[in-house]
Amino acid sequence: MLAALAYCLTGAELLQPGNLEPEEAPQAIAYIAGVGYIIGGPCVTLPIMASIYAAGAGPGPVIALLVSTSLLSLPNLLTWQIPFVGVKISLVRYLLCLFVPPLIGLAGAAVYQFMSVG
Repeated sequence: MLAALAYCLTGAELLQPGNLEPEEAPQAIAYIAGVGYIIGGPCVTLPIMASIYAAGAGPGPVIALLVSTSLLSLPNLLTWQIPFVGVKISLVRYLLCLFVPPLIGLAGAAVYQFMSVG
């Protein structure tokens, strides 16, 4: 059900192979890292990410999504971090982590490209 929801939210045409040009990668990474947040454990998120990658998404957006589900977990923030560390530190960490997935996605795409060439 969550996979179908992710498919509907991203749009079928975005996930078709060949629809994303290489120069559009930074926008796709920002989109997936920013609004592609998926609630659920690895049993939910990893199959969704694998299907997005199999549908033609580049490695950068998939890496950004993988990182964002770990760093930007709202259940983790609300149930573990805020009660144990406090609101201020938890929110500062969360806000700073908003910038990490796009950077990791760009770096991951570059490393993937480098490893594919050599």
